Amino acid sequence: MDFSVLEKFLWQQVAQGVPGCELAVCRDGEILFHSCAGFSDYKKTKPASCEDRYMLYSCTKPMTATAAMQCLEQGLISLEDPVEKYLPAFRDAYLLEKGEKVFLKEPITIKHLLTMTAGLNYRCGTPALQAAIAQAGNGTTTGRFFQALAEQPLDFLPGSRFQYSLCLDVMGAVIEAVSGGTLEDWFRKYIWQPLGMENTSFYQPGRDQKNLAAIYSYDAKSGTLLESDWVKNPIVFPAGVYSGGAGLVSSATDYLKFADALASGEKILSKPYIDLMRTPQLSGYRHEDQFGCTCGPDYGYGLGVRTRTAFRQGVPSTIGEFGWDGAAGADVLIDPEHKLSFFYATHIFGWPDMLGIVHLQIRDLLYPILGYTQ
Repeated sequence: MDFSVLEKFLWQQVAQGVPGCELAVCRDGEILFHSCAGFSDYKKTKPASCEDRYMLYSCTKPMTATAAMQCLEQGLISLEDPVEKYLPAFRDAYLLEKGEKVFLKEPITIKHLLTMTAGLNYRCGTPALQAAIAQAGNGTTTGRFFQALAEQPLDFLPGSRFQYSLCLDVMGAVIEAVSGGTLEDWFRKYIWQPLGMENTSFYQPGRDQKNLAAIYSYDAKSGTLLESDWVKNPIVFPAGVYSGGAGLVSSATDYLKFADALASGEKILSKPYIDLMRTPQLSGYRHEDQFGCTCGPDYGYGLGVRTRTAFRQGVPSTIGEFGWDGAAGADVLIDPEHKLSFFYATHIFGWPDMLGIVHLQIRDLLYPILGYTQ
């Protein structure tokens, strides 16, 4: 197998302005390709390294979805459980109709959270969340923090449509409620330790600076990269709040261990639950155009992950190949049929405007190298 085309691809990104990037490919426990390109510091004196760590942002979501599947497998939750069973504030979830509160006749469920159909949004500047942020540090817990979302109106009736939102953050709070520990405790016990993931954690300022790659924002209007004050990003929540939607920092090597565990076997989750997670869930009560994904129309949404549903664009991977991406450019692809996974990382907010959908480009280069064509 000749992976030179992938090596060339990484350096082409650097040539077009990407400060640094990394790609690792694994099949059935064997790393087939792992390379870095560019630099990992703002001064561009430190070559990008396999020791670099990245803010995962929404690449946290597949891990939270996996933890939810583990809870399901252990009988701690069911998909039809009302969220209010674990987070009582959601008993008072409501819609606004003509300025009046209308309380729900049917509760928000675990399935609504995992399918992003709960009626929540990603507006982190609302009065309820800002009040929760202001009160942080006084014994704030993940559950207490995200229950603040129940104080603001839902955007739509749960189950009626898809909307990308803080649903997986609330799911993380549910996992804490059923386990009696923090979300980080669950990840450590059931994912990180079994897989030997020693470089993954929830980001905490001052604790996780070592080997953290420099992070940038791309200004599409000027076509320039700016050093990013990422600590002030609204989805970086206070200490003590474990964001199941965007909170993790990790290395490519570490995250690939997680991806491979789902692609190649039953190391942390049994096959029926891996298959359930990657099964499309949204057809039947929404129109196709209500789901938006950077990977385009060939993908639908399962339980916390995108999942491939068609071969209209690009090379075939497999139906049910799944994963997600992150706000700063991380992406994971997991293909259980081929026991194949890859993890790509860079640190650029606004990466789609600069790079296009780079993850599809990697997929379409990788599969032919491995002889997977139709």
